[in-house]
Amino acid sequence: MKRSRARVWVAILLVLAVALAALAAYLWVVNAQWQEQNDQLRTDVADLGAQVTETDAQVLALESDLADAQVNLDGATGTVTDLADASANAKDEAAFLSELAESFRECSEAQANHISHLQNASRYTASSLAAEGRDVEQFCDGVATTYDDFLTDRG
Repeated sequence: MKRSRARVWVAILLVLAVALAALAAYLWVVNAQWQEQNDQLRTDVADLGAQVTETDAQVLALESDLADAQVNLDGATGTVTDLADASANAKDEAAFLSELAESFRECSEAQANHISHLQNASRYTASSLAAEGRDVEQFCDGVATTYDDFLTDRG
C-alpha cells in the first residue's frame, strides 16, 4: 500500500507539475502578447503625438493665414468704404455743380432781361429798374459767392 500511495503522490505531483508547466507556458504567451500590444500602443502613441504636433503646426499656420486674411479684409473693407464715400461725394458734388451751373444760367438770363429793360427804360420806372438791378446783382453775387466757397472748400 505504501507503493500505491507513493504512486498516487507521484501521479498527483506529476499532474501538478504538468499543470504548473501549462500555466507557466500560458502566462509566458500572455506576457509576450501583452508586451507586443504594449509596444504597438507605444508606437501608436508616438505616431499620434507626431500627428498632433503636425496638426498644431498646421493650425498655427492657418491662424496666421486667417490673421493675414483679416488684415487684408479690413484693408479691402476700408478701401471699399472709401470708394463708396468718394462715389457718393462725387455724385453730391456733381449734383451741386449742376445746380450751380443752373444758377449761373439763371443769373445770365436775369442780367440779359435787366439789360433789355434798361434798353427800354422808357417803359419802366427808375425805381423798378434800380430794384431789379439790385435784385439781379444780389442774386448773381450770391451765386458767385457760392462758387467761390466751393473752390475754397476743395482747397
